[in-house]
Parts: sequence; structure tokens; C-alpha cells
Amino acid sequence: MDFFTQNKIKYERKEITYAVRKKQEAKEKKTLESEIDTITRIIESMLVALISKTSENYVPLSRIGIELNKIEPNWKEKTKIKHLKDLIEIAEKRFIIEKREKHYYISTTKKVSPKKIPPKKEPDSLEKFLMETITEYFTNSQTKTISIMRLGTLLHKKNPNWKKKYEVKQLKDAVESLGDNIKISGELNALKIELL
Repeated sequence: MDFFTQNKIKYERKEITYAVRKKQEAKEKKTLESEIDTITRIIESMLVALISKTSENYVPLSRIGIELNKIEPNWKEKTKIKHLKDLIEIAEKRFIIEKREKHYYISTTKKVSPKKIPPKKEPDSLEKFLMETITEYFTNSQTKTISIMRLGTLLHKKNPNWKKKYEVKQLKDAVESLGDNIKISGELNALKIELL
């Protein structure tokens, strides 16, 4: 007999099993993570708004604290985190924190070097260069004809030295070399080119 039974003390035994405790802890952890995520999203949108109002790409941490306290005054209780800097470091994928002159500054995203896109190679032959340019134009503009003047402008944009590269004197002659792939109509600068 135990002490309570001997002394006729009424009691109720509550046992929390390991599995139940683990389940409770997991639920609490999920709730906490959700709160942290919510607060960091608030901070993120706040940062974007604050940065857009300045010429700088960062905001002092103290300013974030002031604004966050206006929107979510109970953030410390909800996240169980005492310092704003610690909260932001949890979400380090979204923020950068750096120290400048005794003050912490925060910016929205990590600096990622832009991907180097290799320049598009131009075709080896004049015919391919012309056909690619004409086809691209027709695809992008949803039309079936292009003026020779417009084609000249597009070719120059692609490569200002295209005439020299392909040894071309007159665009009309170059276009006529495409033969059966195109149809030319009109006269002089009003020439129209149509793909067949």
C-alpha cells in the first residue's frame, strides 16, 4: 500500500506517457515554428516597404523593432525569442544582418552573384542569320510580312557589323539570295518580305 491509500487521501493519478509527451512537444514546436514564420514574413514585407521609401538597400534593426512592435506587440511571447536579431538570424535565408558603426542593419535578401549568360552565337552563314532574324520577328510579332527597312534595323541591333562580317553591300541582294524560302513584293524601301 502506498502513502495515499494508508492515510485515506483521495487522489487521481495522471500519467503522461513518453509517446503523449512527444506528441505534445511536436505540436508545440510546430506552433512555435508557425509563429516564427508568420513574424518573419511580417518583417520581410515591412522591410520591402521601408527600403522602397529610401535610397538605401537596408534598414536599421532598431527601426524594424519599432515597426514590428506596432504591428505585433506580443512577438516575443509568441516566438519565445528575446532579441529581434536572433529572430531574423533564424530566417537567414531571407535576410542579411551586418554591423556598421555599432548598429545592426538588415537587408532583404542575400547577395547572389548574377548568372553569367553566354552570348548567343551568330550563325556561320548569311542565309541562316537572315532566316533566324526573320523567323524570330514573325514569331514575336505574330505577323507574316516584314519591310526591308525593319529587317535592316533588326539585323543592325543583332550585330552592327553584320554587313562586314557576311560581306554584304545591299540588303535586298542578300535577301534575294534566300531564294525559294521567301517572297519579295513592293519596290525600293517599301519592299516586303514574306516567308513561304
